[in-house]
Amino acid sequence: MSGIAEVTIGIGVLRPSTRKRAALAAFVLFIAVYPANLYMAWDWRDRPFGDQLISFGRLPFQFLFFAWALSVARGAEDAQRTGV
Repeated sequence: MSGIAEVTIGIGVLRPSTRKRAALAAFVLFIAVYPANLYMAWDWRDRPFGDQLISFGRLPFQFLFFAWALSVARGAEDAQRTGV
């Protein structure tokens, strides 16, 4: 289900008319899947070090995704306001 949401949101971000709503939806989706990623990192604690590194290493990057989604939403709002 999250994969379908990701593709739909990605298409929405590409279209200027739906960019703001899609970016906000992306933010919500990123927040919604974060607990599952935390669980995966915890669940992989007994796996090889490389797997653990990936599962724990990706957690901080998700905060960049949160910021990106909000930035795109703000940029879309500014573009609509200025008519760009």
